Amino acid sequence: MISATDEEWETVGAHADHRGLPRAAYLTALAVRDVAGGQAGPPLVMTRDEQRMIVEALRELRRGLAGDGDTPALIADIQVRIATMFDVWARDLVAEGEQDALLRALSSTIGEDQARTLCCLADCLTTDFSDYLARLGPGFPGLSGHRV
Repeated sequence: MISATDEEWETVGAHADHRGLPRAAYLTALAVRDVAGGQAGPPLVMTRDEQRMIVEALRELRRGLAGDGDTPALIADIQVRIATMFDVWARDLVAEGEQDALLRALSSTIGEDQARTLCCLADCLTTDFSDYLARLGPGFPGLSGHRV
């Protein structure tokens, strides 16, 4: 795996061109030099252990995101938690007679028209508000692309 900024790639290209080598041959020569121990600076090639550590870290990250067995997928789990917290927050505002505060908060996020529609559909939050968000999410103007 080679990771470099555009500026670093330009430098590699310039050095390769200067030596009359294709970039791949130039990089291969650098890697061989590093493995042979002829480089005074930091190595350009990761050791086998470093490579293995990165691969294992990526596998662990993928497992965490995808979920496995009894563990839900991380993204789905976060969506459920956010929807639940939102539902509790919205119900508390309504219970305290703060429907206007709810409308203002929603308006600042999804726009006034969509906020009013959502509040009307929720019928003063007598049902699970997060269900409305989940159903309206992708096709609902102002919420497109956002999932709860």
